[in-house]
Amino acid sequence: RYRHMSGVGGGGRPKGLDWLVIDAPGALRGARAADLVAEARAVLIPLAPSFYDLDATRRFLKDIEDLKRIRKGKTMVRLVANRVRARTRAANELDAAFAELGSPPLARISDRSAYGDLAAQGPRRLGSPR
Repeated sequence: RYRHMSGVGGGGRPKGLDWLVIDAPGALRGARAADLVAEARAVLIPLAPSFYDLDATRRFLKDIEDLKRIRKGKTMVRLVANRVRARTRAANELDAAFAELGSPPLARISDRSAYGDLAAQGPRRLGSPR
């Protein structure tokens, strides 16, 4: 794990890594968001079927839409349906939200009770590299 975040988002990309995944807080805004997007090839935004997630996602997308790398298509922005139970009212509402945002989900991650149990056992159980 890369834990020296002071170099990331400020032009100091860590050497020797092919990929760096940053799990940023949903409320990330302003200069810090711009710094991270400036170095990103892709921004994946998980969207759970809740009013709060949808509202935060709308605000975040609005906040980053004018960043140069986003505007010019150099940084891919994709939404991921997160913790969705198929064939539920919430799933239908989430599909409507994707249509409203004009972006179909890149992937759908189902809401499974095993996810929480596996997370408690550590990243190796969730399929992370060893």
